[in-house]
Amino acid sequence: FINLAVILISNRYNAKKEKNIKILNLMLVVFTIIIAISSMYRMHMYEMEYGLTYLRMFVYIILITEIIAFIPIVKYILDKFDFMKWCFGICIGAYCVANLMNIENIIVSRNLTRESIRSIDYNYLSNIASEDSYIILEDKLQDQNIDLKEETAIENILINIKKNEKTLS
Repeated sequence: FINLAVILISNRYNAKKEKNIKILNLMLVVFTIIIAISSMYRMHMYEMEYGLTYLRMFVYIILITEIIAFIPIVKYILDKFDFMKWCFGICIGAYCVANLMNIENIIVSRNLTRESIRSIDYNYLSNIASEDSYIILEDKLQDQNIDLKEETAIENILINIKKNEKTLS
C-alpha cells in the first residue's frame, strides 16, 4: 500500500509526464513484485517445515492478488488509465476464487504429503477436518508407509468427522 501510494502521488504531481518518474515508478513496481515473490518463497519454506494452515493459505492468495493487481497499475504508469476499477475487479475475483476453492481439502492434502523432519500436526487437522477432507484422510489411512501412531490419529479424526456429520436438507 505504501508503494501504491508513492506511485499515485508521484504520477499525480508529474504534470510534465517526465520519463524519469515513470521509470522510477516502474522500478518500484518491479521491486514490489520481487518482494512479493520472495515472501511467497519464504512462506513456502515455512509451510514445508511446519505445514499449511488457513492463515498461510490466505497469505498465498493475497500475495498472488497483489502481483496480479500490479498489471493495471503498470498501465496506469505508462498512460493515464482508470486502474481502480480493474484493481477492484481483481480483488473481488480473488475473493470469489478463495470462497469457491476447497481450502480445507488443499490444507489437509498438502499437510499429509509434505516431506519434513517434523511430524504432521494431527491435532490441527482434527480441528479443521470435516466431510470435505474425509476421502483424503481415508486414502492416507490405506497408505502402507504410515506407523501405528499416525494410523490411530487419522482414525480418530475420521471417527470425529462421522460423529459430527450433519444431514443437510
